[in-house]
Amino acid sequence: MATSATSSPSGVSRDTSSEVCIPPQLKFFMANVKTMVTVQLTKDNHLIWKSQLLKLFTANNYEGYLTGDIAKPPKQLLSSDGSVTVNPLYSTWMLIDQHLASAIYSTISASLLPYILNLESTHHI
Repeated sequence: MATSATSSPSGVSRDTSSEVCIPPQLKFFMANVKTMVTVQLTKDNHLIWKSQLLKLFTANNYEGYLTGDIAKPPKQLLSSDGSVTVNPLYSTWMLIDQHLASAIYSTISASLLPYILNLESTHHI
């Protein structure tokens, strides 16, 4: 398989062979989160909601995104020759984190969503 590098308008080179794919475990998680978290977060049920969500994240090995133990990697890497490249770990982390954040949003009542929509990562939600 051939690989190529392209340059973005910001001057950062990007390896086009390293596409980020959604892991099958994440696909399963996303498809079933609303079935497994049986209550939407409201002002009255935080402990029940949190318990269900934490157990689901832990069972699917995503609790580090929720707790912050899986930290966001740097977006770019500086090579030994001084060139800046896109960090493939950042792309993978962002894909997983944003899917998980979306899953959390789907378990929060509409009355509470406006208070958290500005938060950028699963850990911050």
